[in-house]
Amino acid sequence: MKLSEKGFGIEMEITAKIATLKIPVYEESISYHPRSFAEGKKITGKDGLRAVYLLAKYYFMDLHYGPVDKFIRYIRKRKALEKLTLLPNQTILDVGCGRQAFLGWEIKNKIKKYIGLDLTVPNVTVGNLTLVKTDIFSLKQKLSGQKCDTIVGLAIIEHLENPEKFLKDCYFLLKKSGNLVLTTPPPYTDFLLKLLAKIGVIDKKEIDDHKTYFTVDTLAEVAKNIGFTIESKEKFLFGLNTILVARK
Repeated sequence: MKLSEKGFGIEMEITAKIATLKIPVYEESISYHPRSFAEGKKITGKDGLRAVYLLAKYYFMDLHYGPVDKFIRYIRKRKALEKLTLLPNQTILDVGCGRQAFLGWEIKNKIKKYIGLDLTVPNVTVGNLTLVKTDIFSLKQKLSGQKCDTIVGLAIIEHLENPEKFLKDCYFLLKKSGNLVLTTPPPYTDFLLKLLAKIGVIDKKEIDDHKTYFTVDTLAEVAKNIGFTIESKEKFLFGLNTILVARK
C-alpha cells in the first residue's frame, strides 16, 4: 500500500484505504492512559476536521487514482458482476486485477477460489483469495496445470500489443464451457479519454498505455476466430465502454 501522509494523518489514510478494499477489520480492545493538555496533549477540534477531510480524500481517491477513475472502475465492476454466475465450486481468474483486487474481495466468499494477476500486487494468499505478481505475457506459464471456470479481464485488452495471444491463453486456461468476460473502451472514445487525461481528470499514464482499440463487434469476431462462442455483447456507461461475454 502506497502511503503519503507524514504525520498523524497516516492513521486516517490507512483506515480509508483499507475500507476501500473491503478487507475485514477486527477490533481489539486495549488499555491506555491518555495525556492531558497540561502534560503536552496538542490535539484540538481543528485536528478532528482534518481527520474527516483525510478520510474522505483517501476513500474517494481509489488508492492511486482520482475519484473519476474510481467511479468508472466501480461501474465497470458492477457491469461485470451482472454477467458472472457465482457458484461455490467455481475458480475465477481476474487478469489485471489492479493492486486493490476489488472484484476478488467482493466475490471471494461466494466462490471456491479467486486468483488475481497483476504487476502491482504482492504474491500473497488470504483464505481462498490468491494474488500473483506477474505480467500478462506469463499468464499461461504462471497458471500451467490450473483450469478456471471464468476469466475476467476488465480494461486490460486495450493495453496489450498482442491481444490475440492473450485470448488464446484464456481459451487454453478455461475449462470446457467456461466463460470469458472482457470490458474495453471503443475506438471513438480515444479523443475524449486523452482530453480527460490531459486536464488531469483521469490517469494519464493509463490512457497513454492504450495500444489497441476494439469495437465490441470486432472483439467478438477475434474471439470467435479463436474458438469462442459469443454469449453477449453490449455497450454501457453511455456508450463509453463495452462488455463481451464469450464461452469456450
